Amino acid sequence: MDGLGTTRPKIAEIQAAISAAYNVRLADLIGPCRRKEFARPRQIAAALARELTTCSYPQIGRHFRRDHTTILYAYRKITARASKDEATAQELASHRQAIALLVANRPVATSSDWSPPPPARGQPSLRWASRNKRKDITHRGEWVDAA
Repeated sequence: MDGLGTTRPKIAEIQAAISAAYNVRLADLIGPCRRKEFARPRQIAAALARELTTCSYPQIGRHFRRDHTTILYAYRKITARASKDEATAQELASHRQAIALLVANRPVATSSDWSPPPPARGQPSLRWASRNKRKDITHRGEWVDAA
């Protein structure tokens, strides 16, 4: 896992790290432009997203606004180039380190950040219950027997 531990990076974090490393805007990284200065960082970010996350090719493709076969091509191209070229392998290793540092410095969610999940389908929300004067729902959203 190369120092990432159990916490995996998000695709947005990988995109941010690669766009900062190559000094390109995030809009250019996921944009339609095929110019070399945008295409290579995009391929590297897509390959690292496949390697470092548990996301599938279609999921990664949606983050990059690309088809899943484009992500597959980028992954194969970058890994093949890294196996032949030591400079590319070192470059990928430095990107992995930068991403691991981003993940390690990610703010930890506290209990005050927690909010309850939305109600299940067919179950009224607390706002609906208070507006309609329902007494069979407690303040936590649990059902109780109406007496």
